[in-house]
Amino acid sequence: FTLNFWKDGLSDNHWQQKYHSVKSVKLESHADDFPFPSGLDQASPDNEDSSLMELDRTESWSFSGFNFNIGLLWYVNPKWTIGLVLKTPFTADLEHKVISREILGMPVEPEIRTSNEELDMPVSYGIGVVRNFSDHFSMSADIYRTEWDKYIARDEHGYETCPVSGKPADESDIDATCQIRIGGEYRIIDKEKGYLIPIRSGIFYDPAPAEGNPDDIWGFSLGLGLTKSDFISLDIAYQYRFGRGIGASIMETLDFSHDVSEHMIYLSLILYE
Repeated sequence: FTLNFWKDGLSDNHWQQKYHSVKSVKLESHADDFPFPSGLDQASPDNEDSSLMELDRTESWSFSGFNFNIGLLWYVNPKWTIGLVLKTPFTADLEHKVISREILGMPVEPEIRTSNEELDMPVSYGIGVVRNFSDHFSMSADIYRTEWDKYIARDEHGYETCPVSGKPADESDIDATCQIRIGGEYRIIDKEKGYLIPIRSGIFYDPAPAEGNPDDIWGFSLGLGLTKSDFISLDIAYQYRFGRGIGASIMETLDFSHDVSEHMIYLSLILYE
């Protein structure tokens, strides 16, 4: 059982978007409205000048909330173990801060606006199983589901949108995703010297929520460990995730998508006393 306190300050629980644009604009003046001082050429009644207009905008969101996770392991017998996990939904408080500045010729002070919004985080849950074929070899598999259709942003006026697609919540078509993982572990055991060396490998399907249908993301992992009884437990793992054409269904009007190629290394060290 785990209690989770999400709070900016204890950790860096915020994200930020920055926008900058520069464009040329024409300024028009009319002789009737702005008389020229004597001595200046007044041959043209209308005068045009061009200037650069810059727009800087920074948006940041600070995230806070509370939920809990609950898990269960059931040792059915020496051959089988079943695991369950539930991560509860919750409504997070968002502090949305916008700093914008529009410059036309002369610098101006930035305009700052802050609003309080909400973000509904969805429930997720999973089930897994381990099969021990012997003291040296075991395999595991699990499936984990997240109800992304319950993932909703709500602004200060109560207007609801889908954070994945940006569409109004009642027009968005976001389905739940199901992660699937399968892996195996082979253990080299030397009882006389008191050490254990596990060798691990696995494959997984980790779809990303998207409009219409989830985007397909796949991956695999490799791992190696060393455990010396009553002294040390060391584990290192490598993971690779990849996907093609991610985000195409969300940004279809822009003809935009991107590919995912992600490398990660995990390291765990435990010292026993």
